[in-house]
Amino acid sequence: KENIDVLKKVPFLSHLGMPILTKLSDSLTTVTFNEGDIIVSKGDKGNDFYIIKKGKVLSKDLGQGESTYEDRILEEGDFFGQWALLTDGTRAATVVAQDDCILFCVSKVEVEKILGKFENIVTKAALRVGFARIPAIASAGLNKNQIDQLANEIEIVSFEKGQVLSKIGDRIGSNKNFPQGLYFVKQGRISIVTRDSKVEVFEIGDYFGVMTFQAKHGDNSDQNIFASEDTLCRLITK
Repeated sequence: KENIDVLKKVPFLSHLGMPILTKLSDSLTTVTFNEGDIIVSKGDKGNDFYIIKKGKVLSKDLGQGESTYEDRILEEGDFFGQWALLTDGTRAATVVAQDDCILFCVSKVEVEKILGKFENIVTKAALRVGFARIPAIASAGLNKNQIDQLANEIEIVSFEKGQVLSKIGDRIGSNKNFPQGLYFVKQGRISIVTRDSKVEVFEIGDYFGVMTFQAKHGDNSDQNIFASEDTLCRLITK
């Protein structure tokens, strides 16, 4: 029962009935770490994620390329490692034990046997966590319900290799194929060239569009944005 109580604290598992939670509980592996231990390292491969049963961990250096996320302390009932299971299996952050920890290790294979496709289960819950760590959103002071609402409004958009999304001088929001919003790269690569010729590249796990998200509709863009590859993004429109 103690294990099931911990599972109930995980947002994308909390709605499940007792029979399913019991099956998940039976599939868990318990692992322990001492203070200072590196639990996962950014860039490593992984096919499981973790739920904290006891202790605290620091998740740091989340993201890739030019994207910036805030470091975060995670505690009992929090989870991490899910991004690797949603993308290409590469860890997006380094996680370090802040004290002696007891964690549940959850295998992607076992979860999908019980619940179905992992991506559909975890994506919105994972994005809720990610949103709270993006400076542009964190500084807005949104409460949990507002962040949940953002996650529920996610849509998938696609761009073809070479497609120009925005040019310097374009009016922000005027291109129907590039709505004003925040974009999270699910697959592919986006390149941005600024007025001073600085080039930024955004890949799987990165987000872009902060400048346009914060700008007023109709303001002029100061960036050239284009798809370097066929690209899929998760989009939150402003």
